[in-house]
Amino acid sequence: MIGTMLRLAAQLGPFGPRAERFARQPLRQWDVTVDAGAGRRFPMRMLIPRRPAGALLVAPGLHYAGPADPRMHAFITQLAGSGILVGAPFLPDFCDLALAPTLISDFSAAYQEFVARLPPRRRGVWRVGVFSISFGSLPALRLASNPEFASQVSGVVTFGGYADWTTALRFSLTGESPDPNQPKPPHDPLNQPVIFMNLLESMPGDIAPPRLHAPLREAWRRYIRSTWGRPEMKAPERYRPVAQAIAGELPANGRELFLMACGIAPGGLELALAALEQSPPRDFLDPRPAMQTGLKAPLHLIHGADDDVIPPSEMRRLAASAPAGVRVRTYLTGLYSHTHAEDAAGPGALVRELRTMLGMLGGIAEVATGR
Repeated sequence: MIGTMLRLAAQLGPFGPRAERFARQPLRQWDVTVDAGAGRRFPMRMLIPRRPAGALLVAPGLHYAGPADPRMHAFITQLAGSGILVGAPFLPDFCDLALAPTLISDFSAAYQEFVARLPPRRRGVWRVGVFSISFGSLPALRLASNPEFASQVSGVVTFGGYADWTTALRFSLTGESPDPNQPKPPHDPLNQPVIFMNLLESMPGDIAPPRLHAPLREAWRRYIRSTWGRPEMKAPERYRPVAQAIAGELPANGRELFLMACGIAPGGLELALAALEQSPPRDFLDPRPAMQTGLKAPLHLIHGADDDVIPPSEMRRLAASAPAGVRVRTYLTGLYSHTHAEDAAGPGALVRELRTMLGMLGGIAEVATGR
């Protein structure tokens, strides 16, 4: 485990690419198909180092590109470069920017396929760890809490995970944390359309008739594909022309709602909050009941102090949801944001973060190697 941790430090630590070339193992990429039943089939990317020391199944966050997103691909490549055999499924719902119950069954099917594809191990059998990013914490924690798999999973690492989905969405909309001591982060204006996509059926009044749902969702997908992952697009003068061009191709009675979701027309925030308030219960989105009854594996919870999508208070709520007897470690870091590493502020910041970083990397290495 120590060797894996040191290689992870070279790959993911503050010295990043300058050190990783000395540690990275040659990799083989293998794209396999997961059959989740009921006609649901989707790809899973496996990255296989020459001498794997452990195995991690990664639950990506909600993103149209899934593991092919450049930031996500770079991350799983770094994991594999440290000697960890990595699997990362293209979960159809997340790639479609949707929160749906099939996320849980699809990820379970990906786990079974991943285990079945693992090469023979020289000594003993593989114990597979699970790593999740953002909303990927839901399928990851539900898998590890499922009695069918709970005793097989060596551990769970969440990065930017959540406990209460309504709190997470409200924070993403407003930046207002339930923790009064949590400073308000810079607001990301590009998050709101995906929340509209998932709350359309709960919009008040007749502002979103069902016949408009499909064209509106497709228009928001186009907008998101044109803006996400590009920090410069967070400026109104950059995202406004994109939204207006797409709106011009929609039916006239759908344009205002589209622009409200994109933050161009007024009233979008208020409408989204009203829809969130009257949305029917979605019990499948709450990982805590399953955790409290079924989780057995160690839990490592990582959260960025400046996360602008899910508040750090959700990390503490997840920790409190673990049953007695489950070992839980929490790591609040200023070195990493919700989806990528931040530039270091200087030597002092690196020293302050060093202990946290070593704990995080040790947790990942422990979960991956099953030790």
